[in-house]
Amino acid sequence: DMDAVERKQRIELRRRAEQTEQRLQQSDAQRILLETVIAAMGEGVLVVGRTGRVLLANPRLRELFSAPASLEGRSLLEAVRHAEVVDAIESAVSEGLAQVREVTLGPAPERQLRFSVAPFPSRDERDGAVAVFRDVTEVRRIEAVRRDFVANASHELKTPLTAIRGFAETCSSCRASRAAACRCGPSRSLLPSWPSACFANSTRGCARANSRATSRSTAQAA
Repeated sequence: DMDAVERKQRIELRRRAEQTEQRLQQSDAQRILLETVIAAMGEGVLVVGRTGRVLLANPRLRELFSAPASLEGRSLLEAVRHAEVVDAIESAVSEGLAQVREVTLGPAPERQLRFSVAPFPSRDERDGAVAVFRDVTEVRRIEAVRRDFVANASHELKTPLTAIRGFAETCSSCRASRAAACRCGPSRSLLPSWPSACFANSTRGCARANSRATSRSTAQAA
């Protein structure tokens, strides 16, 4: 009986050991997969523990901040060397504040970085924070070019439109003044300072109207 009990115990221990080994293998596979995905991301990823030490930083983050090859275990300020970024991540770790910000790295060449930072929980306690950084320099440059183009195009369109509107107003004024001149006779004292073409047309029109009126008067007298 004792041998049977011992045999059962050995079998149970072997089964548990196999299960533990399988879990460890699965955990290693998931870790390797996660590290591969993070390393291949186009965004910079930074994970910081509750003590402010870097737990994980992918190659893209090191490129964006010109950081050393290995950041794990270093302080947050050593990793990013930017006060606003440090402040946002420390707020996420200590106060649980998720934020989205945009900062400028420089001096030359300047880079615009937009990043989001959020705490990650561990057994109902804040155990650190993760930040994801995206380079939006080209996006902001294209937006600036678009704004300049719209402003220039608006200015270029406004100039001929103003000229056309002024010409239309002048012609309208000429037509109104011509009608008044025809009623009152071609006296230059009643005419405004027209363009020469408008004045000539008005004078010829008034002359024809006066000629017709004189012919009618002569016919009636006869």
